[in-house]
Amino acid sequence: MAMVGCFILAFGWFGFNAGSTLAGGDLRIGVVATNTMLASASGALFSLLYMWFRFGKPDISMAANGFLAGLVAITAPCAFVNLRFRCDYRGGLQE
Repeated sequence: MAMVGCFILAFGWFGFNAGSTLAGGDLRIGVVATNTMLASASGALFSLLYMWFRFGKPDISMAANGFLAGLVAITAPCAFVNLRFRCDYRGGLQE
């Protein structure tokens, strides 16, 4: 049930982040939506992997927390994070 709530919240978060450009024809809307998706996915993935390696079993509730933490972390800089830096500052996928 908590994961369903997280996905509903993420759906609204996409409307907020991408809708904040206030123009559907603005090309930054694609960058904002992509950054939002990558931040939430990397937050969920790396928190799940951390719990798996640290405690020996994956914890889906911590993945949900990482998912929300990724959304919170990308909200302010979502239009200004470049392609190379997207997943690096979250702790994974470095060059």
